[in-house]
Amino acid sequence: MDFIRESKYEIYLKRMKRYIISLLSLFAVLNAYSEGFVVKSGTGVKADSRSNVILTNVAKDLTIEFSSGSIDSTGCRWYTYTTDPDSAVVLKENEYSVDSASTVLENVMMDCGYIVEYGDSTCSSGERCRSYLWVAKYKGISSVTWNNSEATCDELCLKIQPTMYYVNSLGVRRPIVRHLSYSYKDYTLSDKFKPDTTEFSDKTDADTMMCIPKPALDTKITITDELVQKLGLQFPAYTTELFKTTAPKALPLMRVDDKFEHEADPNHSTWSKDDDGRIVLPFNTDFSQALADTSKFKSSSPITIDLMSYPNSSVSPTGYVWEFVSGERISEDDFAGSLRQYDSTVYAYKFTDPGLHCVKLTVASRDSMTRCKSSSYACFRVSESAIYVPNAFTPNGDGINDEFKVAYRSIASYRCRIYDQWGTKVYDSEDITSGWDGTVYGSAASIGVYFYVIEAKGVDGTSHNKKGAVNLLRSK
Repeated sequence: MDFIRESKYEIYLKRMKRYIISLLSLFAVLNAYSEGFVVKSGTGVKADSRSNVILTNVAKDLTIEFSSGSIDSTGCRWYTYTTDPDSAVVLKENEYSVDSASTVLENVMMDCGYIVEYGDSTCSSGERCRSYLWVAKYKGISSVTWNNSEATCDELCLKIQPTMYYVNSLGVRRPIVRHLSYSYKDYTLSDKFKPDTTEFSDKTDADTMMCIPKPALDTKITITDELVQKLGLQFPAYTTELFKTTAPKALPLMRVDDKFEHEADPNHSTWSKDDDGRIVLPFNTDFSQALADTSKFKSSSPITIDLMSYPNSSVSPTGYVWEFVSGERISEDDFAGSLRQYDSTVYAYKFTDPGLHCVKLTVASRDSMTRCKSSSYACFRVSESAIYVPNAFTPNGDGINDEFKVAYRSIASYRCRIYDQWGTKVYDSEDITSGWDGTVYGSAASIGVYFYVIEAKGVDGTSHNKKGAVNLLRSK
């Protein structure tokens, strides 16, 4: 037993010593930017920047160069190993060449490791520097599987086979990282704000397991290893079997009747509209982004909004929760205990109070085992009351500024009277959406100065009483 304990201790000391030497070698590499392994000739690529692993499909004609300024005065020595760097075997000098600052290894073998020993005692007292390399045979993806029972609500993890391995400088077997691109069909809104199927793609690094956003559509997943292209190989992209989703997705949006052109807001031309001319604001799964999207719609009060959604097949018919929050500053926590509705669609929901309004829709899946949920948000602003009165209009029938009409926001009551220079009333209306067309009893009024008296009150209780002059102009 004492011998066994000593043996384990000796192994521990050896590994720690090797670890320190490797660490010091790394510092030497960082201090000499030109130092390191490169493919001198043949077909081979670095697997990644985190480990000295070179992948190749055919080792024939493959040569590897190692460069270091420390080789100049001391030369170098190469070793090879398959499982444990401590059991590395020294290579014959005719298997590699050395010049002033580099050494080239020929007759490279696959699935084995190499050690370059060089320098004096620059890496550790009494020890020469050592750099480690592993040359692995590239293996294309032959199998991709997943386990639905282990999938989360938001993430799907795929097991990639086969796994390629290397043995690092400490003698530990580690998986080699693949550089993967993937794509699949997902459930989204079209440019016309209708449910649509869109190609989603992204990139990720993975060794044995690749985790991706869970598709909200039954779809196959296509996976490509970028190393294939770098190696010039003809391996096709791998396409999985059909993945059947349980992820709920509702694609909610709000629709609003088009605003009157005389409602004052300089951003109205940038708002999204559907084919019927209604303003559309899609929801966002990120609440902070929904707050940032507030500028995409601002309305006068009161405003009536239809809240709609296009659920995928995974959403339960009874799994809808709409939540409403208002205020000048809103956080996600404010939805707790908020006003709620439970229909799939909420028609003609009326917002009156000026300020910021946010709506949250949470949907639940049909799958009673996972009971996954997803939430989306939309935020917009109801304007404080205001009235803007023009100082001139030109009722000449050209369609431009033909009426005396106020611009306004959030007005609850309104009356406008207009008088000529002799005090005769020529116009009287309580409809803020209409204006004076410059006629009196059907005849064109004379050009000149007229006087208006406006009495209005905003939904926020603010009074807007205005008096002033307006010029009626016509070109001759």
